Amino acid sequence: MSKSIVIAGASIGGLALAANLSRRRWEGRVVIATEPTSVSRRLIAGCTLRRGTLARLAAAWGCSVPTLVERLTGGKGAFHSLTGSVARVSAGGKIHFEQPLVVHARPTSELPLGLSMRHAAITEGLRCSMQELDVSLVEKPIGGPADLASLAPTDDVLLVNATLKDLLGAPALPSPRRYVVACQAPCTIAAGGLRPPLDPHTGYFPFARLEDGSHVAFFSPFYDALSPQAPWYGVNTRIVSADAGFDRERELQSLVNGFERLAAALGLELHEPAETLGSAIMPVTEGPPPQSQPGTFEAGRAFSSGAQAIYVDGMLAAATGAHAFADALNSGALDPEVAVARALRGIRFRNWVMQEIMTRPFEPVARLLRTFPWPIGCWFGIDWLR
Repeated sequence: MSKSIVIAGASIGGLALAANLSRRRWEGRVVIATEPTSVSRRLIAGCTLRRGTLARLAAAWGCSVPTLVERLTGGKGAFHSLTGSVARVSAGGKIHFEQPLVVHARPTSELPLGLSMRHAAITEGLRCSMQELDVSLVEKPIGGPADLASLAPTDDVLLVNATLKDLLGAPALPSPRRYVVACQAPCTIAAGGLRPPLDPHTGYFPFARLEDGSHVAFFSPFYDALSPQAPWYGVNTRIVSADAGFDRERELQSLVNGFERLAAALGLELHEPAETLGSAIMPVTEGPPPQSQPGTFEAGRAFSSGAQAIYVDGMLAAATGAHAFADALNSGALDPEVAVARALRGIRFRNWVMQEIMTRPFEPVARLLRTFPWPIGCWFGIDWLR
């Protein structure tokens, strides 16, 4: 009898893996176990789907990108161009944005360059589409290996951990050297309207030098049925050292203050942050993850891009890793974990470069961006379309 696969967690990676296996007509049973969740307006986890991510997810579900976008938001929250620029605090305390660098501009394309929406709404939309696939979705508290294995109709079962929790007894990861500090919220347009370089159809990355160091933020059009008054999304990130002087509350407050200032300088206001603002401190993973235990696959670790939130690549890495794992598992031509590592090599490298940009002295990096705008813009745009 064919091997069953039980996936713990209806994350992007877990859902994409199940969909990819179903589309490849996996002979065994595919089961997703997910814990019940409550509806919240707070933004938790990634909110921006790159065009490349949309394409991978659409392929997994056997539909076109326009069909997937229509299912998720009806076309709302999409953007067709991407720009970025250096920003700094002027002598008067105001934030000044330099001439933006155009990373991508596709105003005539029917397909969006990206789409921003609440993460829980993304996973819910994908879960609803699972009804078209031969996948069982079980909503229950997730226990240990024996509990998960009991959901399989066969004794031959592969257990997949698509969460970041320790469910299957995986080896502990080394203590992180650095953390990503991130916050995000839906935004409304302030009374004075949008300010340049923000544009109604464009996603924008400011690389900003504020008093507490380098920030990398991202602002884009946004849609959320739970916050319909907020047509914009924003996220702000920093990378900090995990040394003895690390103060979580101080770092989070400093980051949120910088986020509010950047938003205000662009003509935006955080929308009802008491209910919508999400913040997190996440370890930066370095090097390949440890090999999974026999009979298991640690998808949450294996699908990581490196440093979360800084490069809008977490869901891209998950969708890419899921595709590679399902392909290798189905064909038997390559160890699936090796296939995932190879598929994510480029994404992880570009994520590492972004880490270096954020942690190097600001002025040399800003000078580099000004001196070589075209090749740098092309390089940053690599993962947006594929």
